[in-house]
Amino acid sequence: MSKWKKSIYTFVIEKGEEIILYNSFMGAIARIPKEHTNRVRNILNNGIDEIQLDELLVAELCVQGFLIDSEINEQYLVRSTLEKEQDSTLGLTIMPHEDCNFRCSYCYESFENGLITPKIMRGIKLFVKKKAERENFLRMTCSWFGGEPLLAFDEILDMSDAFIESCNENDIKYLSSMTTNGYLLTPERVEKLIERNVLYFQITLDGPEEIHNRSRKLVGGQGTYSTIMKNLIALKDINNKDLTVKIRVNFSPTTIETIENWIRDEIAPEFSADKRFMITFQPIRNWGRCNKNINEYFHDQIFIGDYISYLNNACINLGFSKQDVRQSLDPHGNVCYASKSNSIVIGSDGSIYKCTVAFDNSINSIGVINVDGTLNLNKVKMGMWTKDYVDSTEKCGKCAFYPSCQTKKCPLISINCGNPTCPDIFENIESYITATISAEI
Repeated sequence: MSKWKKSIYTFVIEKGEEIILYNSFMGAIARIPKEHTNRVRNILNNGIDEIQLDELLVAELCVQGFLIDSEINEQYLVRSTLEKEQDSTLGLTIMPHEDCNFRCSYCYESFENGLITPKIMRGIKLFVKKKAERENFLRMTCSWFGGEPLLAFDEILDMSDAFIESCNENDIKYLSSMTTNGYLLTPERVEKLIERNVLYFQITLDGPEEIHNRSRKLVGGQGTYSTIMKNLIALKDINNKDLTVKIRVNFSPTTIETIENWIRDEIAPEFSADKRFMITFQPIRNWGRCNKNINEYFHDQIFIGDYISYLNNACINLGFSKQDVRQSLDPHGNVCYASKSNSIVIGSDGSIYKCTVAFDNSINSIGVINVDGTLNLNKVKMGMWTKDYVDSTEKCGKCAFYPSCQTKKCPLISINCGNPTCPDIFENIESYITATISAEI
């Protein structure tokens, strides 16, 4: 008779007289009412025999993954399952234009390359066609990046049509997203992008108009806030339930005091009722440094985590969707695209990278794409980006949050430092978990 025990990926949070359970492999979260807490505590501490699985409460704990059969090698099961899931997706990030109509004060890009050429476009289309025909992918994702990708709007439409055709012919689900400054994202363009399955947009606002216009200016120095806001507001009129708009807010020590009031007074009244809109927060920092605490913007990493957690809770209380917070708790939720073996970044000149924030780092330049759709890749560099540190880093092997980050939150930091870094969310994990069900407690 096998015995069921608490999963090593199950978190237990005491919340007053209730218990909140979270399992990072299943992504399951459950609130245990006070009348069942003693029973659940006993089960989690002592396990339970299989014969008792006919009890509804126990069965639910097993189905959601909070309990697991003690005869199963859970770590092996989790690692092999997650690996198969990642291998089933082809992920491309394409930079169709590496120049930009903005000159943001903290931008790390050099703008040396311009518009993608027909030759490089042909090579990318053939690469996707061959991958779709010869490998067993279930999904393909394409993220449009830059520079500013909308400077290459026609090229995006052309490549998208080719990708969709290749995926349709081979029963592959095609998903697409765009990181854009939002200045050129007019309703007419959005409609054409949605027709090509571009359903996810990330657009940055850095706070109130005066602050935003100091950091995110046009090439000529003009402000951009009013145009971006106009385009964001117009997105609300798009009749598509699958549309997702993430408003990214980059903050610095000089702007943090303004963010909450701005969200409450200006952003929430405009967007919180539309659950397709969400907000995410990131500190302005020198990406890729080994010690995240040492940079010209912030010196207290714990404070950053606390502040982001506080803002997330404030946004949820203002009516914004919990989706972004919830997704960060899912398996793969904190795995960087650059760490995935089937994920590459293609520049407008055909250069291949793994990461979109370290173009000046030689370790990030891993090859080129040829006109016939083949790739010339440096396999040694590729292996450095995709390395799993779970067997070499004791803290990761025993970590209950492993399914979410898999030691791959930031492979660039791992390469520079020789060991992985924990996601910011992990420093405030209980706050993130409780935030997802705060309205129910």
